[in-house]
Order: sequence, then structure tokens, then C-alpha cells
Amino acid sequence: MLSKKKSISHPPVNRGLTIAEAGMVITLLSVIMAYSIPRVIEYNQERAWDISATMLSAVSASANRYIKDNKDTLTTQLKTAKNVVITGKQLQDAKYLPPGFSLTTDDGQSYLVAVTQDGKSNLMAFVLTSAGKEIQPNGLRYISQNISGLGGYIWPANQAIGANGSWTVNLPDYGLSGQVGRLAVMLSSDSLGSDSEAGDRLYRFEVNGRPDLNKMHTAIDMGSNDINNTRNLNAQNGLFSGDVSAANGQYSGNLTAKNGNFSESVTASQGVTANKDIRSNEGWIVTRNNKGWLNETYQGGFYMSDNDWVRSVNNKGIYTAGQVKAGTVQADNLLNAGGTLQLDQVSVAGVGCPQIGRQSRDNTGAPLFCIGGVWKKSGGGIDFNNVMNQYVGDGGRCPANYVAVGVGGFYATYTAGYIWCAPAQ
Repeated sequence: MLSKKKSISHPPVNRGLTIAEAGMVITLLSVIMAYSIPRVIEYNQERAWDISATMLSAVSASANRYIKDNKDTLTTQLKTAKNVVITGKQLQDAKYLPPGFSLTTDDGQSYLVAVTQDGKSNLMAFVLTSAGKEIQPNGLRYISQNISGLGGYIWPANQAIGANGSWTVNLPDYGLSGQVGRLAVMLSSDSLGSDSEAGDRLYRFEVNGRPDLNKMHTAIDMGSNDINNTRNLNAQNGLFSGDVSAANGQYSGNLTAKNGNFSESVTASQGVTANKDIRSNEGWIVTRNNKGWLNETYQGGFYMSDNDWVRSVNNKGIYTAGQVKAGTVQADNLLNAGGTLQLDQVSVAGVGCPQIGRQSRDNTGAPLFCIGGVWKKSGGGIDFNNVMNQYVGDGGRCPANYVAVGVGGFYATYTAGYIWCAPAQ
């Protein structure tokens, strides 16, 4: 009897992808390539545009420094021209761009700087590109958005537009022109005059219309060094720890100093106040008009209001325990002496006197009065030094201006008819 053979099953052999599967893979790869290749191209293009934006930003910064450093020259040139053009090579030759810096963009466009003035005669400028290949609108927008400062582009011709429409300028208004598809950066007057670099630099020369360039905005520490050859020094206050020496001084405000030495005049438009003495070694204290010296506390002093009299302010009295000496002392009212009157002049009775009413004394101290033009003693005095014996007979009298002071004669035995007469004073 024949036996039956058993059948043996084998697993299927994997002999590769089917045609359908291969087609699916190829399709997927095609989709991936179709999407990624443009993105790679776009990425590479944006990197090139980034470089263009960076390069133009560097040129703009160099132009900014150049304009500030040459502001006087440019301002003078703009008096006779509407604009001044500076090429990229000029910036490089003047060391504002480093050696080896490319003077063209990736599209072959070259750089130029056009300096002009705004409506207030302040300097402003445009950094423009020219020649080369035209950049398409998407590239212009991308680059302008990545430029430092007021980046922009030209579209249409002669019309500069800032990134995202932030500013618009008609270039012919400034005597300039621009090609479509080129780049532009505006350097405003504020950028050229008020940025940090201008604030850090104090200009040595005057710039028309720009006083801020010669103005400090903080204190200066000279480190104990001098400031020489100044003409006028204008200040609100002056604080000096040492001596102040000057030929002349004019102060409209306060001057505070430890010491001050002036070889010539000191003039003040307002008052001069000193906490202690004001001294003059060889000069005068001179006042003008109806002014003089005034004690503010007690409102007294001296002044002159005419050519003859030194007057007391507010009719104050003059007091001294010492001596007051004058050629003539006149009292319009009462003349009061707390002590005695000392008459130094000696006059002689009977002698003429200069003015009726005057008073003097003789050598004995007796008072004399000027009466009728003659010095006379008060109360009708008698001159006993000149007594004479006068014969008058019975009932006679002494001569005129004589008075009887006694009777009797020169003879001891006969005295009738004789009297003693003395001059009346």
C-alpha cells in the first residue's frame, strides 16, 4: 500500500515594492521637493537681503559721522548749492568706511550720500543707491524694514518711501533723483544734530543755526587744570575756594568767593553786599546824584543834594564825644552847650569889631560885645586903670564918657573943686 506525502507550506517571498507603492514614494518626494526648494531659494535670498540691509546701515552710520565732522564746510557749500553729493569712495578715502568694505550691494548698486537742508535750514541727508540691478518690491520691503534708522526705497522713480510707508519724500524737491528699485535712507536733522554722538562732542566752531553743538548739558570737571584766554565769562553764580583776580568785574547775579583781587574796576548792575567791612586803601567811596551813605537799620547817614551842603539823612542828629571843628557853626534855632563856652579870641574894649552882635573877651576873660561897631564890656564897666583927677569947680562933672569915682585933690590941704574921673566902658 502506497503512503501519501504530506504538503509543506512556505512563507511568501518579499521580492520588492510593487509598482503602486513606488509611485506613491516618488509622488511624496516630488511634493517635498516642490515645497522645500523654493523655501531654500527664498531663505538664501533673504540672507542676501539681510547683508544688503546691514551694509547700507553701515554706510548710513558713516555718512552720519562724516556730516557731523564736516558740518561747517557742508553748510558753507549749501549756501550756493541745493545739495552736496558724497560718494561711497569718498567716505572710504576719508576713513569713514574701513578698507575692503564693498562699495556696491549684492545687486551691484553703488552708494552715494546727498546732503541738503530742511525747511529750517538745518542739515539733512539721504543715503541712496544707484545703478546695478533693480530690486523687486518684495526685496525692497524686506531690506528697508531691516535697515537701522529711517530705511526706505525708491518706488516709483524719484519717490522715496520709508519702510511700511513711515515717510515719503519727493526727491526732486531737494534737487535729487532716484531710480526705481533702489534703496534709500533718510538722515533727518534730528538724527544729525541731537543723537548721542552729537551730544558727546563739543564743537570747537560755531555752526549756523545750531547753538546746541556748542552747549554743555552736564558739569565739567577740569581736574584742577586751567581755562585760559576767555573773553567774557557769564555765570549765574561764582563759587571760589581761593583768590579771584581780575582787571574788571561785572556781575548781574551773585558772586561768592573766599578772596577777590581786582587790578581795575568792579562794576555791578545791582547791589553789592558784604558781610564784613568794605575798605578803600587810597581811593574814595564815590556816590552820585542825591545818594550817599545810609545805615539801613537806623535810617541815618549822609548825602548831598546840592553843591554846598552835606546833609543828614532823615535829619538825624550828629553825636560825638570828641571835637567838632568848623570855620563857622550856625544854629538856625537853639544853640545848646552842656558845658561852658570857651572863647579863644582875645579882643580889646574900645577897638572896632567886625560885626554887630558878636561876642569876645579881653585878656582878663571879661566878656566883650560888638556894639555899634566897637568892642564894649557888658553892663557899662569902668576902666579904673585910667582914672584921672579933674577940676570941676562947684557943681561940675566929669568929661563925656567918664564917670566920677571919687572926690579930692592932689593937695592934702585943699581939695575943693576936684573929683576923680574914670573912662566909662
